[in-house]
Amino acid sequence: MGTQDDIAERVKRYFARQIVWLELQRDELQALPVNLADTELEGIAARQAQREREGAEFAREQQGLLREWQAAAVGGSARAEVQTLAKRAQILMEEVRAAYDAAAARARGVTGAPQESLERLRRGRRMLDSYRPTDPEASDFLDRRA
Repeated sequence: MGTQDDIAERVKRYFARQIVWLELQRDELQALPVNLADTELEGIAARQAQREREGAEFAREQQGLLREWQAAAVGGSARAEVQTLAKRAQILMEEVRAAYDAAAARARGVTGAPQESLERLRRGRRMLDSYRPTDPEASDFLDRRA
């Protein structure tokens, strides 16, 4: 276990990476064409499988950081910085969730869309539902609802 400054810096770096990851997902989903073709759905499914693996890695990292964060009782400006990052991540999570919903709706509109591709999009949405950043002032700064 590190000092308060050490855990605060690691949590800030964690949220900075998570924010970039969420922005990338949001942008990819929003850039999908309105009329998806079957071949595009296969690529989307492959990218979604990668996102699921990345999300699982974020969740594992978050578990360890959460324990250290709670034990360190970080306060002051470091806590405020982490809170700001957590709020940004939460906003992005909502944007990604909305982008998943829109992509799934477009995929359902494709005649003969492979069921596996649709299921991958649904799993991505469920993964976001179970992995949600929350206010670090609360007893835990990430709410995992698995």
